[in-house]
Amino acid sequence: MTNLSEELCRICGIEGKWFEYTTETTDGCVNLGKKRVFPDFTQPENFVKLIELRFTTKRGDIFTVVEALQNGRCFTFADRKSFLDQLLDYIFTCENFGEYIKQAIRETEWVYE
Repeated sequence: MTNLSEELCRICGIEGKWFEYTTETTDGCVNLGKKRVFPDFTQPENFVKLIELRFTTKRGDIFTVVEALQNGRCFTFADRKSFLDQLLDYIFTCENFGEYIKQAIRETEWVYE
């Protein structure tokens, strides 16, 4: 997962899911463990869902995340990282829309890998 995905999860209130795993050592011992996993927004399925994610404002206007970013200011992105950078910046600078976006992200089912 990218650090940007983890930061987006943190600010949106996504707590992650616990997954159990096993590893085998060279001497044949099996170790059990748990790790917390968060959605990775750079993965294709999550990325497409994120840019197409819809939210509704108090006035009843419906936007997708990418529409909000494009309407709010000069917005261009060359790759997933630059999109996430700009999304995080937008959430922090545009409080009202930022809250709507964070709520929509928090309430959506994401792929955990």
